[in-house]
Amino acid sequence: MASIRITITGGDALQRKLKQLADAAGSLKPVFNDFGEYMVLTTRDRFDRETGPDGEPWQPLNSATAQRKARRNKNPKILQQNSILRDSITYEASDDQLEVGTNLIYGPTHQFGDPDRNIPARPFLGINDDDASELEDLIGDYLDVR
Repeated sequence: MASIRITITGGDALQRKLKQLADAAGSLKPVFNDFGEYMVLTTRDRFDRETGPDGEPWQPLNSATAQRKARRNKNPKILQQNSILRDSITYEASDDQLEVGTNLIYGPTHQFGDPDRNIPARPFLGINDDDASELEDLIGDYLDVR
């Protein structure tokens, strides 16, 4: 599925809670399903706000692209000519991992940029401190039930 993979490193509190939950439940799939839903929603929100996970605005469209979109009465938002990339964000959860991303071949180009084609990076996938805190709370909800 996902052509982009992000591994959560650091986030010691999140890692500890995940281990605690895995030890108690055996499978992390239920919480990873909740994580996946959360990440899809926050990623789509980033498209709407045109910002990366770090809160920084995406680099504006170059003038030629902006003019072309205006002539064709296309959505003026960055990376949303027809919302296919935004709407392709999905997840796959298993007992021990979660993948969030897109299966579109041009997803990595927009996430990481392509200097050879003068396409700037406009990251849409990732986890910021607010996301990590929300994910910790989700784990806490599962631990409270056990």
